[in-house]
Amino acid sequence: MRRRRWGISQTAAVGLGFLLARGLMAFTYFPLIGDVSAAAKYAHSAVMLLAVLVAGALALSPRAGVRSSLP
Repeated sequence: MRRRRWGISQTAAVGLGFLLARGLMAFTYFPLIGDVSAAAKYAHSAVMLLAVLVAGALALSPRAGVRSSLP
């Protein structure tokens, strides 16, 4: 039985899934060190989750699979 190798899209999807899970879990706990307000914590988590979503969208876009003509 012949198996196909994973491409960049499949690898990016697995990485995106992991980062989304970690990013969503960040909303459920407070930092152990320091005094951080709830607003600052949620704002930071939201901005980082947005960064993950943008990076994931770019990685999974149809143009991401286009190979360069460089060696």
